[in-house]
Amino acid sequence: MSYVKKMGDWIRGKTPGLFGYIRANKKAAIASVSIVTVLATGSLIGNQYYQSQVNTLYHVFLKGQEIGVASDPSVVENWIAEQNKLAQQKYKDMDVSFDSDITYKSERVYKGQAEDDKVLSVLEKSLEVKADAVKVVINGEFLGYAKDQETLNKILEEVKSTYLPQTAAEEGIEGKEKRVQIASLANNEEKTDLLEVDIKENIDVQNETVSPDKILSEDQLKSLFINGTEEQVIHKVEKGEYLGLIAEKYNVKVADILKNNPGLTEETLLQIGQEINVTALQPKVTVKTVEKVTRRETIDYDVEVRQDDSMFRGETRIVQNGKEGLKIAEYKVTKENGDKINEELLNEEVIEDPITKIVIKGTKLPPAKGSGRFIWPTNGGIITSGYGPRWGEFHAGLDIAGAKDLNILASDSGVVEFVGWSGGWGKRIIIDHGNGWKTAYSHLSRFKVSEGDKVGKGQVIAIMGNTGRSTGVHLDFQILKNGVPVNPLNYVSR
Repeated sequence: MSYVKKMGDWIRGKTPGLFGYIRANKKAAIASVSIVTVLATGSLIGNQYYQSQVNTLYHVFLKGQEIGVASDPSVVENWIAEQNKLAQQKYKDMDVSFDSDITYKSERVYKGQAEDDKVLSVLEKSLEVKADAVKVVINGEFLGYAKDQETLNKILEEVKSTYLPQTAAEEGIEGKEKRVQIASLANNEEKTDLLEVDIKENIDVQNETVSPDKILSEDQLKSLFINGTEEQVIHKVEKGEYLGLIAEKYNVKVADILKNNPGLTEETLLQIGQEINVTALQPKVTVKTVEKVTRRETIDYDVEVRQDDSMFRGETRIVQNGKEGLKIAEYKVTKENGDKINEELLNEEVIEDPITKIVIKGTKLPPAKGSGRFIWPTNGGIITSGYGPRWGEFHAGLDIAGAKDLNILASDSGVVEFVGWSGGWGKRIIIDHGNGWKTAYSHLSRFKVSEGDKVGKGQVIAIMGNTGRSTGVHLDFQILKNGVPVNPLNYVSR
């Protein structure tokens, strides 16, 4: 029986004890013990090899969903720290961070392989930079995000200041000193004291965490409050354009364009290439101001008319010039976004009474026919072009300029036959003096009579001008006999 079989029998209890067996088969026993020792040693070495091939990996979970296996949490944490650093550099004035909810679960794995690149790739696509912000809501309508409450308050104060009045004098001056100060202002100049300033709309704020790109800059937010848009629209004037046409093009009002461009008026001559702000104003907030306005104002004078039957009807003479009075008036003025919506008189003090203007008005009816004796049609003046040939044509009258004033006088009594525009003559009056005599007055600027009026000799009928085919302010005066022009110098007395 071999020692192996005997050993087996011993183990199964078929042979004497181990020591008996060893005594009987000493050499075989020693050999068997050696085999067991070798087997045990091999098992230990195998376990050590196995353990050397086992490593710890970390399952990474983003918001509860596994996105991969990392070799170590520091791989993820270091990457997030670097991304935070880059975000802080990009959004310098904001408190930014990554909106991350990352957890880990470790596992010992035989010959496990980490997926660091995969994990970081998923994080790069999934994680978003977030920043604390203030959500601005006006009357229930979302406007935008401000960086923080402090920034929003600053912007609102700047919006208010846009519509604050410019104080003409120092505050706190009372009594006689204040009265003297106000009286020293030029007519209609104002001293304004602010009584109240507020925003009419209800502004709600909510703290939120959003993408930094959604947070508006101070300028953008201020423009939204004032203009209703983040950016201004600028138009360059092209040939032939005028304000009405530009306003129509952008669907805005001319008044909005004028408001956007201080110094621009409806009479301004636009230049090609000139830049004009055509932003359509739709402010998101209404700044209401209540002001006490003190003005040095003029008081209109009365006009007293006295009749005189020695003067022709339509003739007037001033015997006393009127003079405006002065007063200090205080008003309570309410404005919205700078536009006056109400003005209430609080108090007024007269500092100089007005002087009444006294006018003598003629009541004498002029004769329907003239005397046939003509007077000079202006108050002085010189002849700049006489009756006769001129520039290859025939000049059928006198050109008179350089008079003491611009009044045009009826050369004789008669009835006004024509008042209006007459081609190259410009504004023109023709008076029928009867007996075939007429006089004509051309290049006028303004009429003082109407067709059918009876006028007396020397009555003011018009104001000298430069209308029609004319090279300067003057009167073209004609005398006609039976419709044919004659030389006025042969009939006029000066």
